[in-house]
Amino acid sequence: MAKDAVFIYPPIRFGSTESFTYPPMGIIYIATYAKKMGLSVKFIDSLIEGGTKEEIVASILNEHPKIVCFSTMTCQIHTALKLATEIKETNKNIKIVFGGSHISSTKEELFHFTKDVDYLMYGEAEKSFYELYNSKSDEDLSKISGLIYRAGDTIKINPNAPIQDLDELPFPDLGLTKLYAYNGYYVKTLPVATIMGTRGCPFRCTFCDQFATMGREFRFRSPKNIVDEIEFNHNTFSVRDFVFKDSTFTCKKEWVYDICKEIINRGIKINWSCNTRVSMVDASLLKAMKDAGCYMIAFGIEAGAQHVLNLMKKGTTVQQAYTATRLCKEAGIEATGYFMIGNPGESEEDALKTIQLSKEIDLDYATFGVTIAYPNTEIYHWALQNNCLSDRQWYMKESDTDIVGTREINGGALDREDFPVQRQIELCKKANKEFYFRPSYIIKKVGKIRSFSDITRNLRAAAEII
Repeated sequence: MAKDAVFIYPPIRFGSTESFTYPPMGIIYIATYAKKMGLSVKFIDSLIEGGTKEEIVASILNEHPKIVCFSTMTCQIHTALKLATEIKETNKNIKIVFGGSHISSTKEELFHFTKDVDYLMYGEAEKSFYELYNSKSDEDLSKISGLIYRAGDTIKINPNAPIQDLDELPFPDLGLTKLYAYNGYYVKTLPVATIMGTRGCPFRCTFCDQFATMGREFRFRSPKNIVDEIEFNHNTFSVRDFVFKDSTFTCKKEWVYDICKEIINRGIKINWSCNTRVSMVDASLLKAMKDAGCYMIAFGIEAGAQHVLNLMKKGTTVQQAYTATRLCKEAGIEATGYFMIGNPGESEEDALKTIQLSKEIDLDYATFGVTIAYPNTEIYHWALQNNCLSDRQWYMKESDTDIVGTREINGGALDREDFPVQRQIELCKKANKEFYFRPSYIIKKVGKIRSFSDITRNLRAAAEII
């Protein structure tokens, strides 16, 4: 039976899959909303399903869709464009729309690289996509929030209106996914699902592009609505592990307390993890989170030198990293740290401080990556002004080269004379080796193994690190 719409999360590389990845909430939200409004839909996540270009195109065309929607991060833009071109060569009547974080940051730019994409969408697109599907005229198109389209020889960019009442959106339909194919480095139980309780971020970190999609203002789902989703997916799909994808989950403490109370009062026995800032946890809050099933918090620590954090406009201190991880340990919650190497103003000596910090604070996991100048971030503009990018549109140059912490992105690192990219990569490798292959760390991890799945997951993670 023909589908009205196919939604695809393209691969980073053709012919490969990701060992550790979670359901991509953005595009699943859009597909779910379209389904709720009566469209027949198909979701394909090529990060976990894999396939060559020809195989993926065949899986799309087999659904005989009227429209195909791609959600793209910067590292997926090349594969998405190749898929779009192949689809158009086979059937030019299929409409193709691109959205995702890359489009939110670059707006109409992609239209200058291809004629195979009919529409672009930026910002939040649940309602907008459905309106686009039903549009009949240019007048209809002009009213669709966040739509970018061609009108003759001109490109029109409609204003975007963020969704204010997040509770009105349907829960992302996990039935559209191959749920058991998802996994994570530190998940406790499978299947695992992602969930988002907020949208927007008022912080001004120079490396982050989230504001382009979600805006600068925090918007919150109600605690009841969030726990309703948890309970539904727990009962319907047997999900026992939830990953909150909010960048700053503890930004409003009373809201977190209320979520924890809802989980406890309903007697829902689950494991969950979240992300937040080292400046936004305390002992009382962590205890409540632990009691409600929280087992791990990921912190964007980023750097071990205070002046580098200041230049990044992170709004946190090195000392807060020590405090936050200590409080997590005391509460019985594991901690993960995200670190960047190669930031503006950072020397090799500063980077060594970052590596040392990762080993001194009580982390269970750490991720190290070179700093990437993603389009429309403050670091991107700084890099252009300081001649640290070989090409302002570096992300449109296809490459098979990996940079530690990213995939298929070459040219986006800050190539500074005083701290070359190659040295940044070497230090990332050094950081991984020194953090994960410490005898004390290995002994600690072995002591936490409780099942065969723990063994296999740790071996797969170790293989990726190596």
